[in-house]
Amino acid sequence: MEKMRLQKEVLTARDAVVLQLRDVEKQTYQQIGRRLGFSRDRARVVYLAAVAKQEDFQKNGADALWLLPGHARRLARKLQLDRRVKMRQAIGSGKLAWSERAQGNLLWNGEPLRYMGWQTWVLVNEWVGLPRPERGESKAPPGFLE
Repeated sequence: MEKMRLQKEVLTARDAVVLQLRDVEKQTYQQIGRRLGFSRDRARVVYLAAVAKQEDFQKNGADALWLLPGHARRLARKLQLDRRVKMRQAIGSGKLAWSERAQGNLLWNGEPLRYMGWQTWVLVNEWVGLPRPERGESKAPPGFLE
């Protein structure tokens, strides 16, 4: 299993190829799928996701949620922390925290968030520009909200 990590680029190589084939070469989803070795429906899904990623990045730049892996992206949307500054404030205030005692889960206002584990916590901290957290209770870095 590949480790979750922040994306450096919004579009993957596959996304870029599908956009090129669809928008520039005007190929059908069937043609794209056949050329790249997947179904027409999968070609459509990849294309629509690539368009959404591009739009998100054009609108939000470094705050683009598509730079986050799925779990971290779902967390940001669920908690309406769709900007780095909002996520940093939530971490700094302790509203969003990590707890080993909560069966290794992220906490939102002290309540465990299901299926949001250590890797998600590390990625969220990386996304907002905080140092890699150490295992244990979450604490805001010194001078964090100053």
